[in-house]
Amino acid sequence: MPVLMALLALTAPSADDIQALEVTRVIGPYVDQTRDGRLYAEFAPDVETRGAMCEPVAGGSHDCRYEVRTKSFFDNAFGQWQPMSVRLRWKNGRWRVVDPGK
Repeated sequence: MPVLMALLALTAPSADDIQALEVTRVIGPYVDQTRDGRLYAEFAPDVETRGAMCEPVAGGSHDCRYEVRTKSFFDNAFGQWQPMSVRLRWKNGRWRVVDPGK
């Protein structure tokens, strides 16, 4: 098990990892909790990412660059592509944003 965790820390985040992080970031303000503790997001926007490229940097982190666009729940079309750049690090079994403005 420790070997698997070490290998995951050495590999770069995938395009699916980047997509999941952006969806979490964008719909975060829309998330609410039900009486039994379940989470849901009503009228949350759709999120698309493309061109994810990640490079390793010191300390086991990765600098990632990609483009993201969103579509509000009530809109018919997606907005313009916006360039993004973040620094990610594998911690506690998942990728975490270390520097959101990197």
